[in-house]
Amino acid sequence: MLLYFQACFEKFNEGIKGRSNCGKVRGFITESDNELGKAGTRKFVGLVEQGWFMRREHTEVDTLTAARFFEYCRIAYIAARRKEDKVDAALSGRDMYARYADGRHEGLLDIAPDSPEEFADWIDGKHPKRTGGGHPWEIKRGGNTTHIDLAAMRPLPGVTQGFKVELRGESSGRMVETIRMFLAIQSAGLPISIAHSEGVRKRLLAQDTIGIVPAYASLHRANQRAWTAEDVFDVLHYADLGRFKRRIAPFITWEPLPLLRP
Repeated sequence: MLLYFQACFEKFNEGIKGRSNCGKVRGFITESDNELGKAGTRKFVGLVEQGWFMRREHTEVDTLTAARFFEYCRIAYIAARRKEDKVDAALSGRDMYARYADGRHEGLLDIAPDSPEEFADWIDGKHPKRTGGGHPWEIKRGGNTTHIDLAAMRPLPGVTQGFKVELRGESSGRMVETIRMFLAIQSAGLPISIAHSEGVRKRLLAQDTIGIVPAYASLHRANQRAWTAEDVFDVLHYADLGRFKRRIAPFITWEPLPLLRP
C-alpha cells in the first residue's frame, strides 16, 4: 500500500524563513535555503508564478549549433560549481563539456561546431557522426537518477523546426545545482527551460507531495510509481519521519486500494 502527504506547513514570505516539520526530515530543503539563497529562491518562484515558462521565446530557439550548446554548458558549469568541483573557468565550453560531461557524446563533439545544419541533422538522427547508446545530455555525471541533463530537442515530436533547451536534475541532491544553472543561463539572456518547473517551485516552498513507500520496498526509483494524487519527486519510509510522526500523521493520506474481484 502507498501513502503520500502534503508538506505544506508554512507560507513563502520574502524567501523561506522557517522550517516545516517535514523540512527537518528533508535536508535538501535546508540546503536549498543555504546554497540557493533567498534571492535565488524568490526569483525562480516568481518566474514560475508569472508564467515565464509558458512563453516560447523564453524556452526555445530557432537555430542552434554545437558551439552555442557548449556555451550553455560553460555557463552551467561555472554557475553550479561546488567546493569540491575543480572547474577550470579558463576552458572553452566545448573543452568543459569534453572534460566534465558523461563522455558518451554520440558524436556531438565531432560535428562542425558552427554549422546549424549539422547540429539539426545530428538532433534528427541524420548526421553520419551520430551514434547511439550514449548520454550526450548528461553534463554532470551521476547515477541513473542523480545526474544533471542539459538537453536540446525539438519542441514537439514530429516538429523539424526550432529547438527547446531544457535542464533536468530532479534528485534532491542535484536540485540546487540545476536551479543555479538555470538562473545563470536565464540571466545571460539565453532561452532555457527546466523540467517540471511547477514541481520545482513546490519543492522549494515545501508544498510538494512526498511519497511514503513500504519499509520493505527500496526508495530507488520509487517516485516513479503510479501516484494518483500528483507528481511525486521525493519518497521516504514512514520510519524516516522519526519523532515527527505524530505531527505529520494528520497530513498523510492513503492512496485508494484497488478493488479486488474474484
